[in-house]
Amino acid sequence: MKKIILWIVLLFVMTNLSFADDQKLDRKQVYELQEQCEKQSEDFFRQKYPSSSWKEKDGATWIVDFYNHYNKKLNQCFIVITSKASGKNIEGKEYKLKNKEFYEVNEHDPYGLYIQQNDSAPAYCRVFIKTCNTEQQWYQLAAPYMVE
Repeated sequence: MKKIILWIVLLFVMTNLSFADDQKLDRKQVYELQEQCEKQSEDFFRQKYPSSSWKEKDGATWIVDFYNHYNKKLNQCFIVITSKASGKNIEGKEYKLKNKEFYEVNEHDPYGLYIQQNDSAPAYCRVFIKTCNTEQQWYQLAAPYMVE
């Protein structure tokens, strides 16, 4: 009887050790996928925007940046590219533009776009087929892909 109990305990310990190793491997794989997502996002961003800031001939100054996220549940890499511009129009009035582009990185699929001028209501606000009326709503629509 003692031998049976000993075998059961030994089997339980070995199973748990094996399970712990699998969990570590999963975390390692996720970390590697996150690193891969970061590199692919950087490459994707640099293809679209070779420079993170520039000045247009009309004097407008652009600043572009991005952040990315590897979504474990969907096994996909996403990127949000934010670009901001400021300058003067032909009448000499100052203007500001803010754009947000949302992509799945590997397939280069556009998931969303946000365009706003002069702190007014957005000219365009959409993630997939859902439209929005504010920048906050845009972030809420993108959140299931970018937060986990």
